Amino acid sequence: MYLSLHYIYYPETSEYPYENNHVRQLGSLWSVIVLKNFLRDNSFDELIEDTLDYYLEYKICQENYCFLLIDENAKLAYNAFLILSLVNYPRYEKSEELLKSFANGILFLQNEDGSYNTYFMSDRNTGVDYYPGEAMLALMQLYEKTRNKKYVESVKRAFPYYMEYWRNNKNTAFVPWHTQTYLLLYKETKDSEIADFVFEMNDWLINNHQIINSSNSEEIGGFPKDNPKCSTSSYMESVNDAYALAKIVRDKEHIEKYRESIKIGTRFILKTQYTPENSGNLTNPDLAIGGFKQSLTNGYIRNDFVQHAIASLMKSYNNRVF
Repeated sequence: MYLSLHYIYYPETSEYPYENNHVRQLGSLWSVIVLKNFLRDNSFDELIEDTLDYYLEYKICQENYCFLLIDENAKLAYNAFLILSLVNYPRYEKSEELLKSFANGILFLQNEDGSYNTYFMSDRNTGVDYYPGEAMLALMQLYEKTRNKKYVESVKRAFPYYMEYWRNNKNTAFVPWHTQTYLLLYKETKDSEIADFVFEMNDWLINNHQIINSSNSEEIGGFPKDNPKCSTSSYMESVNDAYALAKIVRDKEHIEKYRESIKIGTRFILKTQYTPENSGNLTNPDLAIGGFKQSLTNGYIRNDFVQHAIASLMKSYNNRVF
């Protein structure tokens, strides 16, 4: 019997519906590992080990690369989040061997134009705004660990393709994963075009989608403007990394702009967290406290809401924004 994270919880009725999303489960595993390292808390270890054991039962290997096949789907994102988890949890048995084989899987899916296919064993190409950015971030973190040039070269080759892609298909989902990736890529290359593109994306994100002023003060700082909700946390991850990059290149205008965005965005995130003060009317408040709601008015909790919220808060702390 494996320990695992619940996917959804309804605090008003104290119910766990029978739903699941394996990409979000693996993304949340990575976040748990980062949180464990941040807090230096070994109490997470059994959950981490059990979740890795469970998902690796779905491993399929062909020649020199591996992937997960779950419910007849083999998504690029599975490789990405396994790598991100194992890079940050090196004590797992055979982690180096696993990292190499799953990274080779990502490299196998890269095309001549630099783009990545988003599925193994399929011509499907959904998840383009998410999966390649996640995979590139995994390669960059693995490069930092191993200094194997083939990982950073893959990301460098992908950068022009995805820069052009976003400029022709501007959307918010793309920005956080690629910003995280390009912060690491800039640190390696010192290429000003990379920094400029990070600022271009995050300026667009803030200018068009963050609530700066509102008659409802509760909404200030949230994203998007028409319905501020949990996705604010993902965008605050992005702005935090853009802020870190602005500090590296000493861009005072962007330092100030991103700091202010982070301050009001974090304010909004904290308003969506269940605390002892706002959960007294729930059936089992102890099960909800610490979790993050879907929005100010919708109280259900999903594990990726919590994943992105804590990731954003850790980045704000590490960036010394407050």
